[in-house]
Amino acid sequence: MPDDVAPEVATGNSRIVFSLDGRPDETRVLIHSEGHATTGLSLSVTTLLGATLLGLHSGQEVPLLRADGSLGQVLLREVAYQPEAQRDNA
Repeated sequence: MPDDVAPEVATGNSRIVFSLDGRPDETRVLIHSEGHATTGLSLSVTTLLGATLLGLHSGQEVPLLRADGSLGQVLLREVAYQPEAQRDNA
């Protein structure tokens, strides 16, 4: 159930802050459809990066399988906004 999701978990439509391979942090909104993605603002969960970030907890770092088969590292630094948490506060 959506109400059972901890506020530090990245879900669809969450605004997240992450770092890829130790580079500077990026902020994006996780969206469901790549067709609605806005470059620099959103990240579709249909991409390898988006699918990897979906469901992670703040502070969690995991390997990222790239399209070319190589491995990188992605760190979910923060879930800055999560829709499910906002419903609990409404």
